[in-house]
This record gives sequence, C-alpha cells and structure tokens, in this order.
Amino acid sequence: MSAISIGGDGATRVKFDIPESDIAQAVKLVLLKGQAFKVNIVTTKQDNFGGIDG
Repeated sequence: MSAISIGGDGATRVKFDIPESDIAQAVKLVLLKGQAFKVNIVTTKQDNFGGIDG
C-alpha cells in the first residue's frame, strides 16, 4: 500500500502514519474537510531532493 497515490481523477493523495500520541492534533485535520490547505515538507537529513537538516 503506497503512501502516495494518483487517482483516476488525476488528484494526488498523500497518506500519513501518525503516532497515537499525536492523534488529538491529527483529528483537527477533519475540520479542514472541503477546504484547501497547505502542507510544508521539511526533511530531517540530507536526501536526494537536496533537503537540509530541519
């Protein structure tokens, strides 16, 4: 099962594994249903995408 998938409608979907300790914060994402929002990706180590320690 992939964390990133492209649907038949052309939309890209990203799935997150969230630790149980952060579930209360993650549930707040439900309040954003139907809204556009921005996700920032910060790498924690140097990788193939040129990221730096975050």
